Amino acid sequence: MFVEQQIGKRFIGNNVPKVGAEKNRTLYSALSSCIEEGIVASSQSIHRGGLIVALSKTAMGGMLGMDVSLERLSGSYSRDDFALYSESQGRLVVTVAPQFKKIFEERMQGNIFSQIGTTIGDDHFIIKNKDGKDIVNTNLNLMLESYKSTFRGY
Repeated sequence: MFVEQQIGKRFIGNNVPKVGAEKNRTLYSALSSCIEEGIVASSQSIHRGGLIVALSKTAMGGMLGMDVSLERLSGSYSRDDFALYSESQGRLVVTVAPQFKKIFEERMQGNIFSQIGTTIGDDHFIIKNKDGKDIVNTNLNLMLESYKSTFRGY
């Protein structure tokens, strides 16, 4: 508010994410069932740092590359950075082996979800914008070294 008064513009980031408790409960219940059945390989909540951090942690944790396209992301967004860094509650990154894809989708019916990418058997980490252009193209070893170096000496 002070910033708006001083410069006459709205400050980006003023909107506190709203939590849809009932919607999230339905989502988490369905996901929990999938985990108990062994359908889910990994699951990461999207929180601090948004989607890009959740995808990065998932890729580094499994040491599997990823090929992701924001074109397939549910919902709408006006800029790629909004899609990648939004910390809206109730969203998850879930990996599922190909043989469990159909059953996962059946179990998750009634929830909003979309397949935005795949894990790949090499160390490439690629994210494409909604126009299909690479906006992130790196490898897991660089990512992991950068991530670990932040905490070196602690």
